[in-house]
Amino acid sequence: SAVYYNEQQPIDVQKGETIRQQDLYITREIESELHGLIKAQKHRVLLILGHAGYGKTSTLCQLYKRYCSQGQRFCCFLLGALQLEEDVDDAWTTAVSDARKKGLQPLVFLDTVDILMHADASKRRLTAQIWQFQQNGAVVIATSRKEEGERLYTAIEHLGIKKAYLNKYNEVELLKAIKNHVACYYAYKPIKAATEDYQRIKNIVNRGKSVGDVCRSPLTFRILFSIYAPNNIPLHINAYELYTQYWERKVKTDHRDPVDIVVESEKYQDLSELAGFVGILMVREGQPSLSNRLIKAMMYHYAFKESALMTLVQRNILKLSKSGDYTFFHQTFFEYSAATAFSRQKGAIQALAHETFNAAGYQYNAFLLPIYEYALLQGQHFFPKTIETQMVYHLKHHPSVQAQTVIYLYTLLSQEPLSIYAMVQQLADQEKEYANIIIDNLGNAPLS
Repeated sequence: SAVYYNEQQPIDVQKGETIRQQDLYITREIESELHGLIKAQKHRVLLILGHAGYGKTSTLCQLYKRYCSQGQRFCCFLLGALQLEEDVDDAWTTAVSDARKKGLQPLVFLDTVDILMHADASKRRLTAQIWQFQQNGAVVIATSRKEEGERLYTAIEHLGIKKAYLNKYNEVELLKAIKNHVACYYAYKPIKAATEDYQRIKNIVNRGKSVGDVCRSPLTFRILFSIYAPNNIPLHINAYELYTQYWERKVKTDHRDPVDIVVESEKYQDLSELAGFVGILMVREGQPSLSNRLIKAMMYHYAFKESALMTLVQRNILKLSKSGDYTFFHQTFFEYSAATAFSRQKGAIQALAHETFNAAGYQYNAFLLPIYEYALLQGQHFFPKTIETQMVYHLKHHPSVQAQTVIYLYTLLSQEPLSIYAMVQQLADQEKEYANIIIDNLGNAPLS
Protein backbone atom coordinates (compact mmCIF):
# COMPACT_ATOMS: atom_id res chain seq x y z
CA SER A 1 0.00 0.00 0.00
CA ALA A 2 1.65 3.20 -1.20
CA VAL A 3 -0.38 6.38 -1.01
CA TYR A 4 1.93 9.15 -2.13
CA TYR A 5 4.61 7.31 -4.11
CA ASN A 6 4.28 7.11 -7.90
CA GLU A 7 7.40 5.87 -9.68
CA GLN A 8 5.82 6.66 -13.07
CA GLN A 9 5.49 10.38 -12.29
CA PRO A 10 7.83 12.37 -14.58
CA ILE A 11 10.54 14.43 -12.88
CA ASP A 12 11.90 15.98 -16.07
CA VAL A 13 11.57 16.03 -19.84
CA GLN A 14 14.45 16.25 -22.34
CA LYS A 15 13.92 16.55 -26.10
CA GLY A 16 10.47 15.01 -25.76
CA GLU A 17 11.74 12.08 -23.67
CA THR A 18 10.15 11.68 -20.23
CA ILE A 19 12.61 11.08 -17.39
CA ARG A 20 11.45 9.37 -14.21
CA GLN A 21 13.11 8.90 -10.85
CA GLN A 22 13.49 5.17 -11.42
CA ASP A 23 15.46 5.90 -14.62
CA LEU A 24 18.12 7.84 -12.73
CA TYR A 25 18.35 5.76 -9.56
CA ILE A 26 21.46 3.73 -8.85
CA THR A 27 21.79 1.11 -6.12
CA ARG A 28 23.32 2.66 -3.02
CA GLU A 29 25.92 0.93 -0.87
CA ILE A 30 23.74 1.33 2.23
CA GLU A 31 21.06 -0.95 0.76
CA SER A 32 22.93 -4.19 1.50
CA GLU A 33 23.32 -3.10 5.14
CA LEU A 34 19.60 -2.32 5.37
CA HIS A 35 18.60 -5.63 3.76
CA GLY A 36 20.70 -7.45 6.34
CA LEU A 37 19.09 -5.56 9.21
CA ILE A 38 15.57 -6.17 7.92
CA LYS A 39 16.29 -9.88 7.46
CA ALA A 40 17.81 -10.29 10.91
CA GLN A 41 14.93 -8.41 12.62
CA LYS A 42 17.11 -7.79 15.65
CA HIS A 43 16.08 -4.14 15.49
CA ARG A 44 12.40 -3.32 15.02
CA VAL A 45 13.05 0.31 14.01
CA LEU A 46 15.63 1.28 11.37
CA LEU A 47 16.40 4.96 10.95
CA ILE A 48 18.06 6.15 7.73
CA LEU A 49 19.81 9.45 8.45
CA GLY A 50 21.28 11.81 5.88
CA HIS A 51 21.57 15.43 4.87
CA ALA A 52 19.07 17.01 2.49
CA GLY A 53 19.40 15.80 -1.08
CA TYR A 54 21.40 12.67 -0.34
CA GLY A 55 18.70 10.33 -1.66
CA LYS A 56 16.88 9.16 1.46
CA THR A 57 13.42 9.06 -0.13
CA SER A 58 14.66 7.36 -3.30
CA THR A 59 16.51 4.72 -1.28
CA LEU A 60 13.45 4.09 0.89
CA CYS A 61 11.23 3.69 -2.18
CA GLN A 62 13.65 1.21 -3.73
CA LEU A 63 13.58 -0.87 -0.55
CA TYR A 64 9.79 -0.74 -0.59
CA LYS A 65 9.67 -1.97 -4.20
CA ARG A 66 12.02 -4.85 -3.46
CA TYR A 67 9.99 -6.16 -0.54
CA CYS A 68 6.66 -5.61 -2.31
CA SER A 69 7.87 -8.09 -4.91
CA GLN A 70 8.07 -10.71 -2.14
CA GLY A 71 4.33 -10.53 -1.47
CA GLN A 72 3.98 -14.02 -0.06
CA ARG A 73 6.17 -13.13 2.92
CA PHE A 74 5.79 -9.38 3.47
CA CYS A 75 3.04 -6.80 3.59
CA CYS A 76 4.55 -3.39 2.82
CA PHE A 77 3.26 0.07 3.63
CA LEU A 78 4.90 3.22 2.25
CA LEU A 79 3.80 6.41 3.99
CA GLY A 80 4.75 10.05 4.06
CA ALA A 81 5.16 11.24 7.64
CA LEU A 82 2.29 13.73 7.30
CA GLN A 83 -0.11 10.86 6.64
CA LEU A 84 0.37 9.82 10.26
CA GLU A 85 -0.89 13.24 11.33
CA GLU A 86 -4.05 12.72 9.30
CA ASP A 87 -4.64 9.15 10.52
CA VAL A 88 -7.02 10.03 13.37
CA ASP A 89 -8.70 6.61 13.27
CA ASP A 90 -5.45 4.62 13.51
CA ALA A 91 -6.25 3.00 10.17
CA TRP A 92 -2.58 2.22 9.46
CA THR A 93 -2.12 0.49 12.80
CA THR A 94 -5.19 -1.63 12.08
CA ALA A 95 -3.88 -2.53 8.61
CA VAL A 96 -0.54 -3.59 10.09
CA SER A 97 -2.29 -5.70 12.70
CA ASP A 98 -4.47 -7.38 10.06
CA ALA A 99 -1.38 -8.24 7.98
CA ARG A 100 0.25 -9.86 10.99
CA LYS A 101 -2.85 -11.96 11.65
CA LYS A 102 -2.60 -13.28 8.08
CA GLY A 103 0.89 -14.56 8.79
CA LEU A 104 2.68 -11.81 6.85
CA GLN A 105 5.60 -9.74 8.10
CA PRO A 106 4.51 -6.07 8.07
CA LEU A 107 7.14 -3.58 6.90
CA VAL A 108 6.32 0.10 7.36
CA PHE A 109 8.42 2.43 5.21
CA LEU A 110 8.01 5.89 6.71
CA ASP A 111 9.43 8.88 4.83
CA THR A 112 10.67 12.27 6.13
CA VAL A 113 9.80 11.86 9.78
CA ASP A 114 11.97 14.91 10.53
CA ILE A 115 9.06 17.21 9.60
CA LEU A 116 7.16 15.86 12.63
CA MET A 117 10.01 16.63 15.05
CA HIS A 118 9.47 20.40 15.26
CA ALA A 119 6.33 20.56 17.39
CA ASP A 120 5.85 18.67 20.67
CA ALA A 121 2.38 17.35 19.73
CA SER A 122 3.59 15.99 16.38
CA LYS A 123 6.66 14.45 17.99
CA ARG A 124 4.52 12.66 20.58
CA ARG A 125 2.18 11.43 17.86
CA LEU A 126 5.12 10.11 15.82
CA THR A 127 6.77 8.24 18.70
CA ALA A 128 3.42 6.76 19.78
CA GLN A 129 2.68 5.61 16.24
CA ILE A 130 6.09 3.94 15.84
CA TRP A 131 5.52 2.16 19.16
CA GLN A 132 2.08 0.95 17.97
CA PHE A 133 3.53 -0.34 14.72
CA GLN A 134 6.21 -2.19 16.65
CA GLN A 135 3.70 -3.66 19.10
CA ASN A 136 1.74 -5.06 16.15
CA GLY A 137 4.77 -6.90 14.81
CA ALA A 138 5.99 -4.44 12.17
CA VAL A 139 9.53 -3.47 11.32
CA VAL A 140 9.62 0.30 10.76
CA ILE A 141 12.13 1.75 8.29
CA ALA A 142 12.13 5.56 8.50
CA THR A 143 14.09 8.40 6.90
CA SER A 144 15.10 11.68 8.49
CA ARG A 145 17.54 14.52 8.24
CA LYS A 146 20.36 14.13 10.71
CA GLU A 147 19.59 16.68 13.42
CA GLU A 148 15.95 15.72 13.87
CA GLY A 149 16.78 12.01 13.44
CA GLU A 150 19.27 12.08 16.27
CA ARG A 151 16.61 13.58 18.54
CA LEU A 152 14.12 10.90 17.48
CA TYR A 153 16.72 8.22 18.17
CA THR A 154 17.15 9.53 21.72
CA ALA A 155 13.37 9.61 22.25
CA ILE A 156 12.74 5.98 21.19
CA GLU A 157 16.09 4.31 21.87
CA HIS A 158 14.33 1.94 24.26
CA LEU A 159 12.36 0.45 21.34
CA GLY A 160 15.45 -1.19 19.86
CA ILE A 161 16.29 1.31 17.14
CA LYS A 162 19.27 1.14 14.77
CA LYS A 163 20.74 4.08 12.83
CA ALA A 164 22.18 3.83 9.32
CA TYR A 165 23.83 6.82 7.65
CA LEU A 166 23.29 7.67 3.99
CA ASN A 167 26.16 9.79 2.67
CA LYS A 168 26.99 11.44 -0.64
CA TYR A 169 27.80 9.28 -3.64
CA ASN A 170 31.07 7.42 -3.23
CA GLU A 171 33.38 7.00 -6.24
CA VAL A 172 31.69 3.86 -7.57
CA GLU A 173 28.18 5.27 -7.09
CA LEU A 174 29.15 8.55 -8.77
CA LEU A 175 30.38 6.83 -11.94
CA LYS A 176 27.15 4.84 -12.13
CA ALA A 177 25.13 8.02 -11.60
CA ILE A 178 26.99 9.82 -14.40
CA LYS A 179 26.29 6.90 -16.73
CA ASN A 180 22.56 6.85 -15.86
CA HIS A 181 22.15 10.62 -16.23
CA VAL A 182 23.94 10.68 -19.58
CA ALA A 183 21.80 7.77 -20.80
CA CYS A 184 18.60 9.66 -19.87
CA TYR A 185 19.45 13.26 -20.71
CA TYR A 186 21.40 12.44 -23.90
CA ALA A 187 19.21 9.57 -25.07
CA TYR A 188 18.52 11.29 -28.39
CA LYS A 189 22.24 11.25 -29.30
CA PRO A 190 24.09 8.45 -31.14
CA ILE A 191 25.85 5.95 -28.86
CA LYS A 192 29.31 7.26 -29.76
CA ALA A 193 28.37 10.87 -28.92
CA ALA A 194 26.75 9.81 -25.62
CA THR A 195 29.89 7.87 -24.69
CA GLU A 196 31.98 10.98 -25.34
CA ASP A 197 29.60 13.02 -23.15
CA TYR A 198 30.02 10.49 -20.34
CA GLN A 199 33.81 10.81 -20.50
CA ARG A 200 33.62 14.61 -20.69
CA ILE A 201 31.36 14.90 -17.64
CA LYS A 202 33.51 12.44 -15.69
CA ASN A 203 36.56 14.62 -16.42
CA ILE A 204 34.68 17.78 -15.36
CA VAL A 205 33.74 16.18 -12.05
CA ASN A 206 37.35 15.13 -11.42
CA ARG A 207 38.76 18.56 -12.28
CA GLY A 208 36.29 20.94 -10.66
CA LYS A 209 36.09 20.94 -6.86
CA SER A 210 32.78 22.84 -6.71
CA VAL A 211 30.96 20.92 -9.39
CA GLY A 212 32.42 17.69 -7.99
CA ASP A 213 30.75 18.40 -4.65
CA VAL A 214 27.47 19.22 -6.41
CA CYS A 215 27.59 15.93 -8.34
CA ARG A 216 28.01 13.83 -5.19
CA SER A 217 24.54 14.80 -3.99
CA PRO A 218 21.86 12.90 -5.96
CA LEU A 219 19.47 15.86 -5.85
CA THR A 220 21.86 18.59 -7.00
CA PHE A 221 23.37 16.23 -9.59
CA ARG A 222 19.94 15.80 -11.16
CA ILE A 223 19.26 19.57 -11.02
CA LEU A 224 22.62 20.17 -12.72
CA PHE A 225 21.61 17.99 -15.66
CA SER A 226 18.11 19.46 -15.75
CA ILE A 227 19.56 22.97 -16.20
CA TYR A 228 22.60 22.41 -18.40
CA ALA A 229 22.05 19.27 -20.48
CA PRO A 230 22.88 19.02 -23.33
CA ASN A 231 25.18 22.05 -22.99
CA ASN A 232 28.53 22.16 -21.20
CA ILE A 233 28.43 21.85 -17.42
CA PRO A 234 30.38 24.66 -15.69
CA LEU A 235 33.47 23.79 -13.66
CA HIS A 236 32.73 26.18 -10.81
CA ILE A 237 29.23 26.08 -9.43
CA ASN A 238 27.98 25.40 -5.90
CA ALA A 239 24.63 24.28 -4.54
CA TYR A 240 23.35 27.77 -3.76
CA GLU A 241 24.18 29.07 -7.24
CA LEU A 242 22.62 25.94 -8.74
CA TYR A 243 19.32 26.64 -6.96
CA THR A 244 19.47 30.27 -8.10
CA GLN A 245 19.93 29.13 -11.71
CA TYR A 246 17.08 26.66 -11.34
CA TRP A 247 14.80 29.43 -10.02
CA GLU A 248 15.71 31.71 -12.92
CA ARG A 249 15.31 29.04 -15.61
CA LYS A 250 12.34 27.04 -14.30
CA VAL A 251 10.30 29.45 -12.16
CA LYS A 252 10.80 32.93 -13.61
CA THR A 253 10.59 31.59 -17.14
CA ASP A 254 10.83 28.22 -18.88
CA HIS A 255 14.05 27.30 -20.68
CA ARG A 256 12.97 23.82 -21.71
CA ASP A 257 13.21 22.78 -25.30
CA PRO A 258 10.05 23.91 -27.18
CA VAL A 259 9.15 20.26 -27.84
CA ASP A 260 8.90 19.72 -24.05
CA ILE A 261 6.44 22.57 -23.40
CA VAL A 262 2.79 21.52 -23.45
CA VAL A 263 1.34 25.02 -23.89
CA GLU A 264 3.45 27.62 -25.69
CA SER A 265 2.20 30.50 -23.52
CA GLU A 266 3.66 28.77 -20.43
CA LYS A 267 7.16 29.59 -21.63
CA TYR A 268 6.79 33.29 -20.91
CA GLN A 269 5.07 33.15 -17.54
CA ASP A 270 7.05 34.43 -14.55
CA LEU A 271 5.73 32.29 -11.69
CA SER A 272 8.22 33.41 -9.04
CA GLU A 273 5.56 35.30 -7.06
CA LEU A 274 3.31 32.24 -6.89
CA ALA A 275 6.19 29.86 -6.05
CA GLY A 276 7.31 32.15 -3.22
CA PHE A 277 3.73 32.48 -2.03
CA VAL A 278 3.38 28.69 -1.81
CA GLY A 279 6.65 28.53 0.14
CA ILE A 280 5.48 31.15 2.64
CA LEU A 281 2.17 29.32 3.13
CA MET A 282 4.07 26.14 3.96
CA VAL A 283 6.13 28.00 6.55
CA ARG A 284 2.95 29.39 8.05
CA GLU A 285 1.43 25.89 8.21
CA GLY A 286 4.64 24.45 9.66
CA GLN A 287 4.96 21.69 7.07
CA PRO A 288 6.23 21.39 3.46
CA SER A 289 2.82 20.32 2.13
CA LEU A 290 -0.48 22.09 1.41
CA SER A 291 -3.92 20.60 0.91
CA ASN A 292 -5.74 21.33 -2.32
CA ARG A 293 -8.52 23.09 -0.40
CA LEU A 294 -6.19 25.45 1.48
CA ILE A 295 -3.98 26.41 -1.44
CA LYS A 296 -6.95 27.09 -3.73
CA ALA A 297 -8.64 29.25 -1.09
CA MET A 298 -5.50 31.29 -0.45
CA MET A 299 -4.82 31.69 -4.19
CA TYR A 300 -8.33 33.04 -4.66
CA HIS A 301 -7.81 35.48 -1.79
CA TYR A 302 -4.56 36.78 -3.32
CA ALA A 303 -5.91 36.74 -6.90
CA PHE A 304 -3.66 34.03 -8.37
CA LYS A 305 -4.90 32.04 -11.34
CA GLU A 306 -5.43 28.31 -10.78
CA SER A 307 -3.88 27.57 -14.17
CA ALA A 308 -0.58 29.07 -12.95
CA LEU A 309 -0.46 26.45 -10.17
CA MET A 310 -0.76 23.67 -12.72
CA THR A 311 1.98 25.28 -14.80
CA LEU A 312 4.32 24.96 -11.79
CA VAL A 313 3.38 21.26 -11.68
CA GLN A 314 4.10 20.88 -15.40
CA ARG A 315 7.49 22.56 -14.94
CA ASN A 316 8.22 19.98 -12.21
CA ILE A 317 8.55 22.68 -9.53
CA LEU A 318 5.53 21.41 -7.60
CA LYS A 319 4.23 17.86 -7.22
CA LEU A 320 0.57 16.95 -6.86
CA SER A 321 -0.02 13.77 -4.87
CA LYS A 322 -2.80 11.26 -5.40
CA SER A 323 -4.52 12.64 -2.29
CA GLY A 324 -4.50 16.17 -3.72
CA ASP A 325 -1.68 17.67 -1.64
CA TYR A 326 0.92 19.99 -3.14
CA THR A 327 4.63 19.81 -2.32
CA PHE A 328 7.75 21.18 -3.97
CA PHE A 329 9.76 18.63 -5.96
CA HIS A 330 12.12 18.53 -2.97
CA GLN A 331 11.99 20.01 0.52
CA THR A 332 15.19 21.98 -0.05
CA PHE A 333 13.57 23.90 -2.92
CA PHE A 334 10.64 24.75 -0.65
CA GLU A 335 13.17 26.26 1.76
CA TYR A 336 14.86 28.21 -1.02
CA SER A 337 11.47 29.43 -2.34
CA ALA A 338 10.29 30.60 1.08
CA ALA A 339 13.49 32.57 1.62
CA THR A 340 13.30 34.01 -1.89
CA ALA A 341 9.69 35.09 -1.29
CA PHE A 342 10.79 37.32 1.55
CA SER A 343 13.84 38.60 -0.30
CA ARG A 344 12.25 39.44 -3.65
CA GLN A 345 8.49 39.76 -3.38
CA LYS A 346 6.61 43.02 -2.92
CA GLY A 347 3.26 44.17 -1.62
CA ALA A 348 0.78 41.69 -0.17
CA ILE A 349 3.06 38.66 -0.54
CA GLN A 350 5.90 40.32 1.33
CA ALA A 351 3.42 41.42 4.01
CA LEU A 352 2.36 37.78 4.38
CA ALA A 353 6.04 36.80 4.71
CA HIS A 354 6.65 39.41 7.42
CA GLU A 355 3.52 38.32 9.24
CA THR A 356 4.58 34.66 9.06
CA PHE A 357 8.19 35.09 10.18
CA ASN A 358 7.33 37.53 12.96
CA ALA A 359 4.30 35.67 14.29
CA ALA A 360 3.81 35.86 18.03
CA GLY A 361 5.32 32.89 19.81
CA TYR A 362 7.45 31.80 16.86
CA GLN A 363 10.30 29.65 18.15
CA TYR A 364 13.58 28.48 16.70
CA ASN A 365 13.50 25.00 15.20
CA ALA A 366 15.35 23.02 12.57
CA PHE A 367 12.43 23.52 10.17
CA LEU A 368 13.26 27.23 9.94
CA LEU A 369 17.05 26.97 9.94
CA PRO A 370 17.56 26.16 6.21
CA ILE A 371 15.17 28.99 5.25
CA TYR A 372 17.23 31.35 7.36
CA GLU A 373 20.41 30.14 5.61
CA TYR A 374 19.04 30.81 2.14
CA ALA A 375 17.65 34.19 3.14
CA LEU A 376 21.01 35.38 4.47
CA LEU A 377 22.75 34.16 1.34
CA GLN A 378 20.37 36.46 -0.54
CA GLY A 379 21.40 39.38 1.67
CA GLN A 380 18.28 39.41 3.86
CA HIS A 381 18.18 39.85 7.62
CA PHE A 382 14.62 39.51 8.86
CA PHE A 383 14.07 37.08 11.72
CA PRO A 384 13.17 38.42 15.18
CA LYS A 385 16.38 38.95 17.16
CA THR A 386 15.70 36.26 19.77
CA ILE A 387 15.21 33.62 17.08
CA GLU A 388 18.10 34.90 14.99
CA THR A 389 20.53 34.50 17.90
CA GLN A 390 19.55 30.84 18.17
CA MET A 391 19.87 30.37 14.41
CA VAL A 392 23.41 31.71 14.42
CA TYR A 393 24.34 29.50 17.38
CA HIS A 394 23.23 26.37 15.50
CA LEU A 395 24.92 27.43 12.27
CA LYS A 396 28.22 28.00 14.06
CA HIS A 397 28.18 24.32 14.98
CA HIS A 398 27.33 23.16 11.46
CA PRO A 399 30.24 21.71 9.43
CA SER A 400 29.11 22.79 5.95
CA VAL A 401 30.82 25.58 4.04
CA GLN A 402 27.43 27.05 3.18
CA ALA A 403 26.56 27.37 6.88
CA GLN A 404 29.87 29.09 7.53
CA THR A 405 29.16 31.43 4.61
CA VAL A 406 25.91 32.39 6.29
CA ILE A 407 27.74 33.16 9.52
CA TYR A 408 30.14 35.48 7.71
CA LEU A 409 27.30 37.22 5.92
CA TYR A 410 25.38 37.54 9.19
CA THR A 411 28.44 39.15 10.72
CA LEU A 412 28.48 41.67 7.89
CA LEU A 413 24.76 42.43 8.11
CA SER A 414 24.98 42.86 11.87
CA GLN A 415 28.05 45.11 11.53
CA GLU A 416 29.91 43.09 14.11
CA PRO A 417 33.66 43.85 14.42
CA LEU A 418 35.02 41.64 11.66
CA SER A 419 36.35 43.35 8.54
CA ILE A 420 34.90 42.40 5.17
CA TYR A 421 38.40 41.67 3.87
CA ALA A 422 39.20 39.27 6.70
CA MET A 423 35.82 37.61 6.38
CA VAL A 424 36.06 37.00 2.63
CA GLN A 425 39.71 35.96 2.86
CA GLN A 426 38.93 33.40 5.57
CA LEU A 427 36.03 32.05 3.53
CA ALA A 428 38.04 31.96 0.30
CA ASP A 429 40.50 29.61 2.00
CA GLN A 430 37.66 27.08 2.20
CA GLU A 431 35.63 27.70 -0.94
CA LYS A 432 36.19 30.60 -3.34
CA GLU A 433 32.76 30.43 -4.92
CA TYR A 434 30.98 30.98 -1.63
CA ALA A 435 33.10 34.06 -0.99
CA ASN A 436 31.76 35.39 -4.28
CA ILE A 437 28.21 34.95 -2.99
CA ILE A 438 28.89 37.42 -0.22
CA ILE A 439 30.46 39.92 -2.60
CA ASP A 440 27.55 39.55 -5.04
CA ASN A 441 25.01 40.21 -2.30
CA LEU A 442 26.70 43.20 -0.65
CA GLY A 443 24.57 45.53 -2.73
CA ASN A 444 21.38 43.83 -1.51
CA ALA A 445 22.36 43.81 2.14
CA PRO A 446 20.12 46.03 4.30
CA LEU A 447 22.81 47.16 6.71
CA SER A 448 21.35 48.16 10.05
